[in-house]
Amino acid sequence: MNYHRFTDDLFHAWNAHDRTALQDVYHRHAADNAANPLVSVAVGDTLDRFVHAFPDLRLRRTDTIADCGRVAVVFEMTGTHVGQLMGFNPSGKTIKLKGILIFECRDGKVSHASGLWDLASLIRQIGLLAKTPRPMAED
Repeated sequence: MNYHRFTDDLFHAWNAHDRTALQDVYHRHAADNAANPLVSVAVGDTLDRFVHAFPDLRLRRTDTIADCGRVAVVFEMTGTHVGQLMGFNPSGKTIKLKGILIFECRDGKVSHASGLWDLASLIRQIGLLAKTPRPMAED
């Protein structure tokens, strides 16, 4: 498997906001950590939600590790928060956050996917979480 082409296709689909191309990267029966059997549909829905909230959404790959059918991709996401996302009203603020995606591949497509991204950083950057922790009040 050509891991560079795989990750190029994945990031191109995200950056083109192309639901069909993104879903095509995933095996029809791909699963995720929650054993969701419809990952190819769910990833398209996720793309739609993020593009609604961040119409200028861009993902940039910062590191890739690949071995024996598994790929780990560290990424950076940027965009301007102008639409609702996860119940958060638009803030108009530009965000930049990091995350990691881990894929198992079969027949050149994602068969299992998991990922982590910095939700606290997103909430902080759109102004809904204090930038620094508040000191605890003394008794």
